[in-house]
Amino acid sequence: MAMVNDFDKIEKGFWSEFKDIKSTLKKILENQEKLSERIEVMARKHNKLAEACREFVQTRNAATCLREELGEASGTLIESTWCE
Repeated sequence: MAMVNDFDKIEKGFWSEFKDIKSTLKKILENQEKLSERIEVMARKHNKLAEACREFVQTRNAATCLREELGEASGTLIESTWCE
């Protein structure tokens, strides 16, 4: 009879540990889903920022080209920009 009681204790311990592991895995899955959502939001923000930077570079290049063409037509306007 003692052996059966020991087995019952072992089985109860097993199921208790199993529930704890299952609970932990559920929390991990929830956290992973939250992180995935945050990464998607960050990716969208990154894409918007990259697009804005691309437009800035195009604008800067167009202004540089215009400055050079005006310089050729009327002489040097300025030697360089503040960032060069």
